[in-house]
Amino acid sequence: MDANQQLVAEIEAYAAATGMAVRTFCKKAAGNSELVERMRGGGSVTLKIAERVRNYIRANPAKRAGSSPRRLKTMGPGAYRTCVSSVR
Repeated sequence: MDANQQLVAEIEAYAAATGMAVRTFCKKAAGNSELVERMRGGGSVTLKIAERVRNYIRANPAKRAGSSPRRLKTMGPGAYRTCVSSVR
């Protein structure tokens, strides 16, 4: 596995662990949403970009599933009744 393939594997693993789309991750980490597509197509990245990606991963570690539950927006009183009665 060459350096580009290794970086693509790291990006894909991080994106899967966080539930983030690969394109979204690339946009946040490197400022280029097409980074992985270009690398898969044979393109390479500079050492600076690779370092930015790895720094992002280190600074934003993936949390384990279930470690921080998302808060659900409440819909107000009677919302459950309305939803249930519309299903019946």
